[in-house]
Amino acid sequence: MKWFKHYSDASDSAALSELKRKFGFEGLGRYWTLIEYLQSRWASAEVEPIFEVQQEKLRDILKFRSWNGLRLFVDHLTTIPGILAEQKGNVYEIKANILLKLLHSDFKKSGGRPDKMPPKSKSKSKSKNNILSDPIKLAHKKEEEKEKDFVGQLEEIYKLAYPLKKGKEKGLRLISKQVTNESDLEKFRAAVNNYAEICKTTDPKFIKHFSTFCNGDWRDYIEATAQTQTPLTNEQKTRKVISEFIKQAEANRA
Repeated sequence: MKWFKHYSDASDSAALSELKRKFGFEGLGRYWTLIEYLQSRWASAEVEPIFEVQQEKLRDILKFRSWNGLRLFVDHLTTIPGILAEQKGNVYEIKANILLKLLHSDFKKSGGRPDKMPPKSKSKSKSKNNILSDPIKLAHKKEEEKEKDFVGQLEEIYKLAYPLKKGKEKGLRLISKQVTNESDLEKFRAAVNNYAEICKTTDPKFIKHFSTFCNGDWRDYIEATAQTQTPLTNEQKTRKVISEFIKQAEANRA
């Protein structure tokens, strides 16, 4: 039997909270049912977690009575980090990178067998006990773990949503210094999603490298949408200033 781990408060994340708000606890149950089904079909960590599921089969798995209900639910899944779904005729193609995140490192080392889990090192346990007995070391360790977790989530946002895969390493170094709490992380996620939406109608040669976006520009897109509040380029700002200056001069002349 296959298995996977996840945080006990995973259902309280922003994405799954929105899922509950829109579809209720029934929607949350369907989400985890889908993750369990995909995990059961995943061959190994060496294979990219991309699946093709017949539309009829997916409706049966998630217990939807109507096709419209299924469509609305699957469309919403694309807003949840780590899972993308696209309908191609009577088949849904589902890319579930979240399975890579859920896969425990020790489970991978065991070759997929819990009974072959590597034994914990006594020296590591002793070191851990020393850290737990020292409040300062414990605080430092928690801070390091928190920083590593943020970096991992920032990288996931880049992989799943950023429209141009250039400037990754420098961008992550820059943004990791600016995003230091959950609030900042959600703002950055919103900024990337908004910018990605804007870029759907942008000439590819004008899309910012990730490093440029992370060098402070991202804050301009926290509340932007593709239709409104699109930040002006430097050239547009210059033209606007000149235009306003001319209008003012004409007004003074009159």
